[in-house]
Amino acid sequence: MTHQYAVEIVLTRPATARELHRARCHVTFAANADRTRLMTVQRGKSQGHTLHRLRRRLDTVLPIDVLTTHYPDRHGRASPAQCRPQPPR
Repeated sequence: MTHQYAVEIVLTRPATARELHRARCHVTFAANADRTRLMTVQRGKSQGHTLHRLRRRLDTVLPIDVLTTHYPDRHGRASPAQCRPQPPR
């Protein structure tokens, strides 16, 4: 069964207009005013699978710091994705 998850994307720095444009080719999202946080709704079998797939899509496009589900799962836990340093560009 596939579920939908609200995911918050926290960036290490404000995204440029070009980075946001390139990211929108992969994922539909809403950005806050200072472009350091993005929100999207993604489908997936589990929270972890959804976060992993989203990170793979956007890791080369945006300076991602943390991905988290915005709402906790049925057990009351939020599932942050693994934080890792950005590869040099």
